[in-house]
Amino acid sequence: MIHLPFKFPLFQYTVPDWKYWKPLLLDKIPQYDLKGDTVSTDYHSPHIDQYGSIFEECVSSVLDNFHKDVGHPVYLRNVWAQRARKGDYHCTHNHGSSGWSAVFYVNFDPKEHTSTGFFSPFTDPATGDVLTYYPEVNEGDIVIFPAQTLHSANPSTSDIERVIISFNMMSVNEIEIYNLGENK
Repeated sequence: MIHLPFKFPLFQYTVPDWKYWKPLLLDKIPQYDLKGDTVSTDYHSPHIDQYGSIFEECVSSVLDNFHKDVGHPVYLRNVWAQRARKGDYHCTHNHGSSGWSAVFYVNFDPKEHTSTGFFSPFTDPATGDVLTYYPEVNEGDIVIFPAQTLHSANPSTSDIERVIISFNMMSVNEIEIYNLGENK
C-alpha cells in the first residue's frame, strides 16, 4: 500500500481573449529600471494605479474559476509587475506563511524564456536532491500556488524582455488578521 498524505497544488489558467488584453497591459506597465537589484520591479513603489483596473478586469474570470476550484473566496492583497532583461533573475524566495500567490505571464516566449521554478518542500528520498518543477506556460497564463512555496526565476539569457505580474491573495480570515495588524 502507498500513502500519499500531502498535496502540493499548482493551478494554471489562461486569461480569455489574451490577444486583446496584452497590449492594454503592456502599455500601462511603466518602463522602470531599478538599479542594484536582480530584476526591475515596482514591488516597493507599486504603479498599480496605472495598470490595476485593466489587470483586475483581465483576470476576473480566472480568479472566479480559482475561487470555485479551491472552494473558498480569496481577495487580492497586493499586485506588482516585473521586467526581466538579459541577465536579470529573481533569487529563491517565498511570499509568506499563508495565502496564495500567482505569476501572470504578460510578455513571455517559451522559446526564449523559462517559467518560474518551484521547489518541493521536501527532497527526493532516494538522493536527497531538491526537486524543482518548471510548468509549461505561455503568454496569458497565470500560475497560482501556496504563498509559502519557494520559487525563483532563472537568469534571463534573452534579448527579449520577460514581463510578469505577480500578486498575493488572502482568504477572509487572513484579511481580518492582516487588517488587525495594519490598524495598530
